[in-house]
Amino acid sequence: MSYEPTIGLEIHVELKTRTKMFCDSLNDPDEKHPNINVCPVCMGHPGTLPVINQEAIHKLIRVGLALNCQVAEFSKFDRKNYFYPDLPKGYQISQYDLPLCKDGKLGFRVQGSGKLELREYILKRIRADYCIPRALIIRWLILTALEYP
Repeated sequence: MSYEPTIGLEIHVELKTRTKMFCDSLNDPDEKHPNINVCPVCMGHPGTLPVINQEAIHKLIRVGLALNCQVAEFSKFDRKNYFYPDLPKGYQISQYDLPLCKDGKLGFRVQGSGKLELREYILKRIRADYCIPRALIIRWLILTALEYP
């Protein structure tokens, strides 16, 4: 019996958008002053409702098309409830089972045994979510990073 190793990677990228994923707060990863670009939505205040960043969705679909993905006609977001000391909301909005883009391929040529070989890597899904804030020390949260797409 022979085995073929299969290695899965989860790669995170940050989309360059004007605002965060689910609110109108500015998306500035280089913000020098902590907790400036925050609002009641990104901090999870009661009664606030997230609104999806259309610019982020358009960019995600463009990436999916460039990577030969199937773009879903229907997609959904899920609310994942869990505790992290640096997640003030207590939940994250993410995609899993119905992502915007799925079943893509990334192909490139690599030097093989004396010749160039085409290698294709399968992309299972490209999904949208947002990153949680950076915790410098457990007692101090940098909420500015909350909800970057």
